[in-house]
Amino acid sequence: MKRIILMTGLVAVAAASQATGTFVAYWQYGLNGHSSAVKVKLNANSYNGSAGEFTARRLKDAAGGTSTVLPMSTTNPNYDFIAKTFCVELTETINVNTNHTHNVVAPLLGATTQNGGITFDAARVTAMQRLWANASITDSITAAAFQVAMWEITFDGGSSLNLGSGIFTNNGTNAAIISQANTWLGQINTWTAQRSLVLLSRAGIQDQITALDGIPPTNVVPEPFTMGLGIAAAGAFIRRRMKSRAA
Repeated sequence: MKRIILMTGLVAVAAASQATGTFVAYWQYGLNGHSSAVKVKLNANSYNGSAGEFTARRLKDAAGGTSTVLPMSTTNPNYDFIAKTFCVELTETINVNTNHTHNVVAPLLGATTQNGGITFDAARVTAMQRLWANASITDSITAAAFQVAMWEITFDGGSSLNLGSGIFTNNGTNAAIISQANTWLGQINTWTAQRSLVLLSRAGIQDQITALDGIPPTNVVPEPFTMGLGIAAAGAFIRRRMKSRAA
């Protein structure tokens, strides 16, 4: 049975300046039906496309890059670390069913996206870590809702979370997805369990967030912090058409 590392209170993570090495992986999207169409708006731009869960399969040994922030194991004959990830950029894409290299692998606190320049301050990190520790992804609706909630935290900050106002808003997404996202966002300040997260970043391709312990987002009873690092995480992806229009 898989176990998950959870902590209460603010998780202490290193500054982004300690990022080192590269992460090379084979990227897939929406496995097990974990994706759904969304319509959202960021400032004056509308984004219509698919939001869901990425799978990043780190290549084995030296081919997987030099970063030691995320683990390398030898339990899989073809890949090392197998991660679930979600994206934190709307203005870039990442092609799937191919290899990509992220050249920044940084603990989330203090990390900055390379396109858009969003810095993950303490409020954003706390909200994001609580979301990963307490929400569960089980189907297309929850996968898309989780991604929408992550975008809300990323773009509007971790303090005032409302999909009806701010620079990131709903723009006609399925009501079930928005309802689930709003439920989670409304619960963030009541949650205490958190999970340590990492930003995978590179100019020219979509930045992603994954978890150190390698387990997809799931709400479980916290266990003592006694384990070593595991293998995977959880994430999302949007393939979208963008149309600019006045705010």
